[in-house]
Amino acid sequence: MTALPLVEPLPCQTAVLIVGAGPAGLALAVSLRQLGVDHVLIDRGAGIGPGSRAAAVQPRTLEYLDRIGVGAPLVRAGTKARGFSLHDRDRTLLRACFDQLDTPHPYMLLASQQTTEEQLLARLEELGGTVHRQHRLLGITPDHPGVMATVAGPDGVVRAVSARYLVGCDALHSTVRTAAGIAFPGTAREQLFALADVRLTAGTRTTACEDPTFFLSGAGMLLLSPLAGGLHRLVAPTAPGSVAPCAADVERLLSERGPAREAARVSEVVAASTYRVQERVAESFRAGPVLLAGDPPTPTARPAARA
Repeated sequence: MTALPLVEPLPCQTAVLIVGAGPAGLALAVSLRQLGVDHVLIDRGAGIGPGSRAAAVQPRTLEYLDRIGVGAPLVRAGTKARGFSLHDRDRTLLRACFDQLDTPHPYMLLASQQTTEEQLLARLEELGGTVHRQHRLLGITPDHPGVMATVAGPDGVVRAVSARYLVGCDALHSTVRTAAGIAFPGTAREQLFALADVRLTAGTRTTACEDPTFFLSGAGMLLLSPLAGGLHRLVAPTAPGSVAPCAADVERLLSERGPAREAARVSEVVAASTYRVQERVAESFRAGPVLLAGDPPTPTARPAARA
């Protein structure tokens, strides 16, 4: 008979209940743990999602991650982009360098969201913290001066958690924001974008791009950026109704919009999706003891039909 893994019970009371264990929720939990503030972190998923999703960490973010002991290991796991360039196919129009930025991190760190979450989780566990996985917030009721949250666990049992503060780090379709009655006005733009993380055949000018490169052409724009582990990320506007790009789609986009003097070959599509940019923002980031933090963990990405 196989023994079931031990699951840490969900506390019935805490100072801060954090909903969502993406980068924002994990960073908040690490910060609170360092300060000795009691908190509970729940997430509806079973673990860290695979793939890159968000793929760049800004210098100011790295400065904060240094304060909570995550900056150095994350930098070691990522790739430093010293700037970016703008090309008209093979002709360079502009090169920008980050070297003169007034920061200990004068670069953009190219690291997958998965890597970022792994480093944050490792730090949280090092400090004795944990994530209560497969726990879903159902709703909240006032419990002066805080809230009473109703949470469903992986065993199907519904539990009540009393919290002085509730922080929603649960992204675009935020249960916390909805439960708090905070409006989320705005629209999704009609333009559809294709996104793919791929391995390209070595030895071409395309794979030699060391920094994010924007290509302009009559066919449209294309962004090509290196990632750690020998991957490249491609982002490009695509036709309405398009599905997640396959290897042939990526090669076509590179042929139509990338360097004209060579044909790039895709050896593997690691992950792919399409997404629309959201032009929306919450009307408020606080409603009494309820706060909102962070960004959607993906740019409203739709999972790849083939990945």
